[in-house]
Amino acid sequence: MVSGLNNPSLANMHIRKLSYRRAPTSYQEFLTLLYHDIDRTIDKLSQSKDKYLQGLKDNSEKGEDLINLYICDMLDARGWVANHSKYVNGNADIVVSVDYGEYEWVGEGKIRSGNGNLDKGMKQLIHRYSTGRDFKTSGGMMIYVKDKQIKAKKMLDDWKDYLLEPDLNIVNKEGLPTILPPALRVEDCSEKQLVFYSYHEHPSSGLEYTVRHVIIDFRHNPLE
Repeated sequence: MVSGLNNPSLANMHIRKLSYRRAPTSYQEFLTLLYHDIDRTIDKLSQSKDKYLQGLKDNSEKGEDLINLYICDMLDARGWVANHSKYVNGNADIVVSVDYGEYEWVGEGKIRSGNGNLDKGMKQLIHRYSTGRDFKTSGGMMIYVKDKQIKAKKMLDDWKDYLLEPDLNIVNKEGLPTILPPALRVEDCSEKQLVFYSYHEHPSSGLEYTVRHVIIDFRHNPLE
């Protein structure tokens, strides 16, 4: 028997693992459970944002990777199969699935410097990493904020407007326009004010692909 456990049944490792294993019976349930755990993870990140802010300032690329990895580790501890830089048509930031299941969700984490770099993240998410096949028709944009004085809600609203009317002036290294097709529609989250959903026609499967956009504000400017 495991020392310190008052409930004898918890001495059984199999039973203990069942207490945190995620076993959704539908793709919608998979997403509902996952978003609940992602939001819990964001709450934990927000409680130590001064520490993460320093990492983002010291080295933006490594700081971004650190946050993506932390999110994966927290989700893994909650019973998900979560991987950072897993190869799915490229090295995706966050890939979440379940044991022996076909459900999958891909997340792209970006430090926000403007809508232009978020545009790049959306193209990577929809046009590179995601397959858009059944049970793989949802992903997420994790928007990390480390500077600028604009309120987080204003940033998110500007990004929402951008998705409906993308900037036609963004060009690639060759000077050619790289246009992100406009979203079919956007919807506010009924439970979270700093979250919204955008809906897109997937470029290869033709199915509707849903992206959950959430902003994580790491700015820390105490007045005392």
